Amino acid sequence: NTERPQIAKQIYRRTLPNGLEIFICPRPGTGTVFTQAVVKTGSIHEGRFLGCGLSHFLEHMVFSGTEHYPGHTDIADRVNKLGGRLNASTGYSTTQYYMELPAEAAAEGVDMIYDMIANPLFPQERFLHEKDVILRECAMRDDRPATAVYEKFLASAFRKHPLRVPIIGYGEKIATVDREIMRAYYEERYSPARTAFVVAGDVDPVQMADHIEKTASSWRMGRIDDPILTPEPMQNMLRQAQTFYNDPFAWVIAGWREPGS
Repeated sequence: NTERPQIAKQIYRRTLPNGLEIFICPRPGTGTVFTQAVVKTGSIHEGRFLGCGLSHFLEHMVFSGTEHYPGHTDIADRVNKLGGRLNASTGYSTTQYYMELPAEAAAEGVDMIYDMIANPLFPQERFLHEKDVILRECAMRDDRPATAVYEKFLASAFRKHPLRVPIIGYGEKIATVDREIMRAYYEERYSPARTAFVVAGDVDPVQMADHIEKTASSWRMGRIDDPILTPEPMQNMLRQAQTFYNDPFAWVIAGWREPGS
């Protein structure tokens, strides 16, 4: 793609003393701005709580009230009022929070996302509510053959590495998670040194970077160590597995290891 090097040249980048990275891609005249905070932590980083789905659970909890937006719908209501949209997703190695807003609300959008990831409240009643939601979401996997075959595929491809475990975790282990475990995991994994703010849209890159720096410079650096991931033993022969499901279609997944992986 010949456009990609040109886009790279347009990106304004800044790293704060606390380690937070800022990437801004100006798009003058669009009238909108897309803001994303990427936290470099996911399901493979859950250590002794592997299978508890802490990364995904935590993603749910940061929507449940923050220091400056204490109500569990305050941020969502404000985004809707501004005519924007808000969402998030959890992966194996990262968690993303993103918001699209009119350009004039760009700074406010940054402030809301920052408050979500840096100042969550973890109210107990919302913790219990979200835990129930996630347990039901976990149970719904039994009705999805595509999900069942994909999880079977990962469990066959990886015997030791945490990639073998579903991002959402297992119901039996999710049920053991309490608020203290969640808070400890947050304190261990969420920090500016693991976070990048990405802004694309109708903004002045220097002014936006200055605003993010003013907003996020007080976020303490926190822990910067990472868990040691169990290495996957070398695979020297074909692996294959089957799972049976009451579905009229056959689902097939095939994968190959890259050299050195």
